[in-house]
Amino acid sequence: MELQGFKDILDSLKNKSFREKQLRTAGVISEYVKQKHNIDLVVVRGLSVEIYTEGGYSTQDIDFV
Repeated sequence: MELQGFKDILDSLKNKSFREKQLRTAGVISEYVKQKHNIDLVVVRGLSVEIYTEGGYSTQDIDFV
């Protein structure tokens, strides 16, 4: 997918919940980096805990390794 396709996906998230925006943004970033640099990213720290606890913990950022 071209860069504009990734931008279009991110633009489509404007009316989504904050949590959905975070999850989808993490996916878009991961896919872009994989295609561009052949590097697999893993979500860690706050967002991974938020996913694991099904929203029992919330965070404002996305961390990758």
